[in-house]
Amino acid sequence: MRNYFRKLALDKFLRSVLVLASGTLISQLIILVTLPLVTRLYTPAEYGTYSIYLSIIGILLMLVSFSYESAVTLPEDDKTASSVLGLCLLICSGVSVASGVAIFLLQQPLSVWLQDRELPHYSLLFAISLFFGGSYQILNYWLIRKKHYRKLARTKYTQSIGQVSSQITLSLFHFGPLGLIAGDILGRFGGLIPQWKQWRSDMRQNAIHLKWPDLRESAYRYRRFPQLSLASNLLNSVVIYLPTIWLATFYGVHVAGWFALGQRILGSPMTLIMSSVRNVYLAESSEYMISNPGQMRPLFLKTVRHVFVLGLAIIAVFFTIGPAAFSFLFGDEWRESGDYIRILSIMYLSQFVANSVGSTIDVMERQELHLYREIIRTLIITSALVLALYTNQTPEMVILFFSLASTLGYVLHLGLSWLSIRKYEGGRPSTGPDLPGDSSLEAEEGQANLSSSYAEVQPEVLQELEIREQELHRARLQWLREQREAWDTRPQERLTYAEAARHIVRAARLEKEAEKQALLEAGSGVAVEGSAEGSTVGSAGGPAAGSTGGPMGGSAAGSTGGSAEPGPSSTQNIKERG
Repeated sequence: MRNYFRKLALDKFLRSVLVLASGTLISQLIILVTLPLVTRLYTPAEYGTYSIYLSIIGILLMLVSFSYESAVTLPEDDKTASSVLGLCLLICSGVSVASGVAIFLLQQPLSVWLQDRELPHYSLLFAISLFFGGSYQILNYWLIRKKHYRKLARTKYTQSIGQVSSQITLSLFHFGPLGLIAGDILGRFGGLIPQWKQWRSDMRQNAIHLKWPDLRESAYRYRRFPQLSLASNLLNSVVIYLPTIWLATFYGVHVAGWFALGQRILGSPMTLIMSSVRNVYLAESSEYMISNPGQMRPLFLKTVRHVFVLGLAIIAVFFTIGPAAFSFLFGDEWRESGDYIRILSIMYLSQFVANSVGSTIDVMERQELHLYREIIRTLIITSALVLALYTNQTPEMVILFFSLASTLGYVLHLGLSWLSIRKYEGGRPSTGPDLPGDSSLEAEEGQANLSSSYAEVQPEVLQELEIREQELHRARLQWLREQREAWDTRPQERLTYAEAARHIVRAARLEKEAEKQALLEAGSGVAVEGSAEGSTVGSAGGPAAGSTGGPMGGSAAGSTGGSAEPGPSSTQNIKERG
């Protein structure tokens, strides 16, 4: 046991998780510590209106960048990553303005549907909050890419400090739910500023400048994210936030307020750990995917094992003390929230485990699995809510139906994440068609060492070899990209770009060995010709000289010339072998 904890203390992955978790922990503690005061300053109905606002913002946040933000951690160079991030911020601005206008135009039907006359009139606040929240969400990925875990952790608790201090202060003016909403906006803005400064600092340090052609290229290069991930992320947010809106519509905003408080109390510790694990897992798995894909499976299993044990412990505590603790901390009118926590416990445990490793599908560029999962999950949860409504169930039973249906969805999520990683169970990916695999590479590496003879080749020939090798490298890269496009309709055979990069490296190494072999053969031919000429000069008489200039001599010269410098046919053969 002592060795186990010592190993955990030295684990780089775990240390990074703890850094992020500490920031999230402080931020959530700030909110949780002040909640007893907030619940006494605002009524369940006002908190219910605030929870509906958060639900709408949560759904719209999935649209702010068309899911391009998930690609920020994937490029090998910071310039491409910055182009993706700039594209995300541009989309975020447009979506925020469009959402504000849409809410303004739909004020009347939204008031009737949500049973809240005031909320739809906050259309400007919706647009501002969406822009701040979306920008913060996008810039998170840059800090994850650069592994600025400490700075990211600080933004989390500065955001919470700004939020709760503003909400408590505004409650003194009796603004009702407007005070909660305005405080949330100020908190989002406070966490955004440090992230923006860090990104701009990194761009200046690397002399990166955003240009329209780069943004267009990034949009096309990662187009699979909006094509497949956008729909799945939107469906995911809908099924998360739908119950709050559903309860407010059919059972009243006070029930939505109880449900929202229960979700916040139980979800806060689970989310703070889960998001920290997920961010570090995303960074580590993205790196392994490029450099050492054989480590993906052990990383996945280790993460699932640890978060399940931790999640089970957290759930056990809340299940035991839930109702009594809520009544004591928040007042008797909030006791129902404690009962809701017990019903939601199994759902949050499954969510905790599945979402911690959910980015596996993004790293493997299998976004279609996200889409399939969310379609099935949305159907299951929607069916459960409709069934509860038409059978006239109580709010508690509606929440139970939702909890069980969501648990099935998260189990499906975990299973698909494991399915996407199964191809690396053997420690390396399967190679694509007509590409050199590891076995052929090992065979080439097992040949005699040619470095000493290769060093004797003339410098100009070496320069020609480098130019030819670069051309072959570029041609092969283009071929692999075309193959990826052609295989989009056949997912079981598709190459990811990380796999393509590894194939390029293998092929380039094989080409280099083939070129070395050709030059050595050429060198051997030159050496043989020189030996023959020496023996001819050393021999007596004209006949020998005459025979050297005769047909046989011409044939020897032609043969030597063909070996010393590979012709077009030789180059073509090399290309075909590649």
